[in-house]
Order: sequence, then structure tokens, then C-alpha cells
Amino acid sequence: VLALRAEMPDLFRDGEYIPVDARGPRARNVISFLRRSGNATILVAAPRLCARACGAVPLPDPGFWDGTTLALPDTAWENWLGVPPADARSCASLFARFPGAVLVARG
Repeated sequence: VLALRAEMPDLFRDGEYIPVDARGPRARNVISFLRRSGNATILVAAPRLCARACGAVPLPDPGFWDGTTLALPDTAWENWLGVPPADARSCASLFARFPGAVLVARG
């Protein structure tokens, strides 16, 4: 993420902060927001208050997130932390491999 900040300093310094609503049965277990500046947008999302659902592994079972989505604009997202999620709106997809997401949309 520090490399992304170095690549897009205006976005981090001056970008508009836009809260992103989560919807569904686990909406209270997600915190997410966008930063937007010019043609660039970053989504940051993280699980919250779900340690009991993790059990012996560091991530909740993807079923924990069933029906929970983020209200995101239609755009092509690039996952800055690894493999792109199959569906950027789906919390099950966003948090399937890592307990957080940083997605970038350019253009």
C-alpha cells in the first residue's frame, strides 16, 4: 500500500473521502470507503467484529459473508493486494483470501 501511495500521492493527500455502504446480514461487520481524485479511485475494505467466526483460521468461512455486499460504482477494479476478487461487490469474494481489500480503478 505504501508503493501505491508513492505512485498516487494526490489521491492519498487530496482525494475525496466517500463512505461505502455495506448491505446484507453482515453489513455491521464491514468498514469500507473510497478515495477519489481525478480519474483514480481506491476502495479500502476490511472485516470488523468477526473474530468469533474465524475459528482456527485467520479468516471467517466465506459463508459468513453470504448476502453481504458493498454499494460500489460500476467500474473495473484492480486488486492491489493480489488476486482480483471475482466480484468486487461481494464481501465473500473480497475477503476470501485476505482480511482486507485495496482495489484501484483508473480512468
